[in-house]
Amino acid sequence: MLSPFKPKFVWEESYSIGVPALDEQHQRLFGLLNKMLNLDKIDPTHALKRLPGILKQLNEYAAYHLLFEETLMKQHLEQDAYVVAHFTEHRAYWQRIAEFEQRIADGDIHAVHGVTVFLDYWWTQHIQKADRELGIRLNQDV
Repeated sequence: MLSPFKPKFVWEESYSIGVPALDEQHQRLFGLLNKMLNLDKIDPTHALKRLPGILKQLNEYAAYHLLFEETLMKQHLEQDAYVVAHFTEHRAYWQRIAEFEQRIADGDIHAVHGVTVFLDYWWTQHIQKADRELGIRLNQDV
């Protein structure tokens, strides 16, 4: 049985971390994530067929964004426990995405809802915690 949780990717000013380039990228990510919501509303078999294309588009932009964050950290921050943990979060994200891609390739119709819930949780938590701290640290460096 599917979870009753219904994600929605709505950008709110409370997600702003005070670094315009990252805030703009986060808003674009939310737009891409919203495409996945539509899949969670249709027949799971049909959604499973459409998911790889949407996930590929999201993965390409997520890779660009996460690399951008990592480059900023390397250029402007001392490597400390926070930076290591932030990089580790990024690696864990890609590991989970790979697991969902395998489930999708295996034809698991529950992967559509599962990946949507995961992405909602991961991105909102990552932005509100790790990236918020990144914004504070980058703005101190200015």
